[in-house]
Amino acid sequence: MPKLQACEIADVFWVDVQELFNPRRYQILSYPLEQTLRVHPRVLVIVKRLLGDMLFDCIYLPRPHHPLPDDKYLPRRDVHDFVLWGLTLRAVTHLFAAAGSSLPVRPIAQHFEKSKILGGFVLYCTRKPLTVVVGATAFLSSIVVVKLVYTAL
Repeated sequence: MPKLQACEIADVFWVDVQELFNPRRYQILSYPLEQTLRVHPRVLVIVKRLLGDMLFDCIYLPRPHHPLPDDKYLPRRDVHDFVLWGLTLRAVTHLFAAAGSSLPVRPIAQHFEKSKILGGFVLYCTRKPLTVVVGATAFLSSIVVVKLVYTAL
C-alpha cells in the first residue's frame, strides 16, 4: 500500500466549484527548472538558454480568507501559492469531463518559454524514449539499406 508523504501535500482547503469555471483564474504558471535539474548544472545552463522555464496551464485557486482582486489580470503566483496545476489539474479536469461538465482548459497545457517546437520535441523524447529510440534506429537502418542498395547498383 502506498505511504502518504507530508511533502506531497501542500495544503487542503475548500474551493467553490464555480471558481473552477471562472476564466480569470486560468493563468500560465512559470515553473523554474533549477530545482528539477539541480544535479545537472551544465544541462540546466543549456536548457535555460535554449528553452527557458517550463510553462503550465494552471488555475489560481482562491486563497483562503482573501477576496479575488478587482484588476483584470491576477498577480503572478509561484507553484506553492494556491495554484492547481500539473497532474492534479489533469485529474480534476478528467473528473469534471467524466461528470459531463468540462473545465475550460486548453488541450496543450505544457510547453517551454522560449521554443515551443524544440521544447515539444524534448518533451516527446522524455515522455516516449523507447519510441524515439525505435524510430531513430529504423530511420538509420533505412539509410544504411538505401546506401547499400545504391552502391550495389
